Amino acid sequence: MGSPVAGPVEVTAPYAPMTFDQPGSGTRMHLVVNSLAGGYSQHAACRVGRCLEELGFEPQYHVMAALEDVQAVSAFIQKSEPNPFIVVAGGDGTVNAVLNGLEPGKAKLAVIPLGTANVLARELGIDSTGAGLRGIRDAVTKPLTVGVLRFADGQRYFSLMVGIGFDGAVVKGVGEREKRFLKKGAYALSAMRALWRWDKRMMTVTSGGEEFECHSVVVSNAARYGGNFLLAPEQDISSPNLSVLCINSSRRATYAALALDLLLGRRSSADNVRVLMTSELSVAGNKPIQADGDFVGSGAARLTVIENFAHIICGAAKAFPSGEGAPDSLKWF
Repeated sequence: MGSPVAGPVEVTAPYAPMTFDQPGSGTRMHLVVNSLAGGYSQHAACRVGRCLEELGFEPQYHVMAALEDVQAVSAFIQKSEPNPFIVVAGGDGTVNAVLNGLEPGKAKLAVIPLGTANVLARELGIDSTGAGLRGIRDAVTKPLTVGVLRFADGQRYFSLMVGIGFDGAVVKGVGEREKRFLKKGAYALSAMRALWRWDKRMMTVTSGGEEFECHSVVVSNAARYGGNFLLAPEQDISSPNLSVLCINSSRRATYAALALDLLLGRRSSADNVRVLMTSELSVAGNKPIQADGDFVGSGAARLTVIENFAHIICGAAKAFPSGEGAPDSLKWF
């Protein structure tokens, strides 16, 4: 599956916060569904649509089977409505495709987690389909900062992370069939292949006027990585900065130690791992690049941020009180 190319993203100024009312009768919204997402089923998608209708929305349905089509329909929605409300039923790649069809500062988004890792949903406190729907009911939003990745093959918005080097090689090596059937295990299998075909080349990273060598770089816009692992615990998707993890050593043992720290929930204190906060950096080299869990290309890259790109719905503080106002369809979740 090819990666779509984002439209112009030259604007970097922050945007004014938006406010949205709770749903009322016939409130228009768009439900964008990725039928290839790991947790998709037609039955589940129909239930989500029914619940949105019972919550007072008038959903416009867009069921897609390719990320290119998701981005195209997102761009069409943006051109058709000045301030669209889009509910994304899919995984992190589906959300990324939607973002890359939007213009900064105009949309409200919600996430129904139907993907493999659902990292963004976890960042928002959404751990299930029902939690996503209850969040839509409560209409509590927060501003979403997105990163902007510019590289030789184009440019991409990202909401979670960019990995250049080993991380990019692992994502590049994941086959669609493996991902569909093995879920997260497909990434472990690809990681073993990348370890076997070890690339010792270094890259040059420049940030804040300082230049240093790295073997791999992970640039985080969110705290979590690969599911519920905390790679950048101080980071938040509303932050004006990116958290940058630079691995200075080309030794496999360094990566093994970092993986163990990640599994145990510890921040690495190794001398050959460096962490910095920045709103802009450049990476010179020719290594694989992944953005939000999808391979996008290889080569040099420049990364910046756009604050208040959109407002995104958070998880609900509590479930429906028993027997009080819960739509019948929400009881399915």
